[in-house]
Amino acid sequence: MEKDAMTDKAMQAHRDTLQALVTSLGRDDIAVGEVSRVDGRLVFTLTRGDHTHRDEIAIDVLSDRERAMAAMMVIIPRISKPVEEKHLEASNGH
Repeated sequence: MEKDAMTDKAMQAHRDTLQALVTSLGRDDIAVGEVSRVDGRLVFTLTRGDHTHRDEIAIDVLSDRERAMAAMMVIIPRISKPVEEKHLEASNGH
């Protein structure tokens, strides 16, 4: 994999776009962290509480809001499900 050069301004714009997608899906409890560009894809971290998840999305998907939303709907459970399972375990005394 080759890491693409990305200016700070472009990186912030991609982070803002990803955060807007997350928020528009009603998940203001999930924050977008580091973002980098690798082989035409954005590699980024999502954080919820003390959990962090690393994922990626094709940059061209972001140009189509419907496709971007669909992609993010697949990505979000990858961080939210483990957090919810941990909370359930804690509430059950495990």
